[in-house]
Amino acid sequence: MTTRQTNAGSENSNEQLLLAVYTLWQPDFDKPPGRVKRPSDGTYVAFYENRHGEQWVLRLDRATGSGGLLGCETAWEGLEVREGVLLADLILSDEEAAWFRACLHAVMEEPPQQPLTLQEMLDAGKAAMLAGSPTG
Repeated sequence: MTTRQTNAGSENSNEQLLLAVYTLWQPDFDKPPGRVKRPSDGTYVAFYENRHGEQWVLRLDRATGSGGLLGCETAWEGLEVREGVLLADLILSDEEAAWFRACLHAVMEEPPQQPLTLQEMLDAGKAAMLAGSPTG
């Protein structure tokens, strides 16, 4: 474990590195951004890698549930998350959606429900069509 001293205002504090994640860059994916900045106090950070080696990093403010999601599927461009809602046209796998929702539950008391997988989006579309139909 690596320990380094930092100055936090007038107080001295010790930070300890808990986890370093190394990635094997695959030519099929864009190169990862290198280092993700150390989170400030009150920031939740989560890492996910699926069985295909596709990786995601999620950063959320614990007070607001807002932050960003970045990963190889988005060329490591940050996607906005506002109050627990992913503001992007992105379809996640069942496993990725389960991880994202678990992260939201770790940060928010009542995270919003949002269709994230293709099947959920199709089901939401069917429900909306049925609700708007004269016989629904």
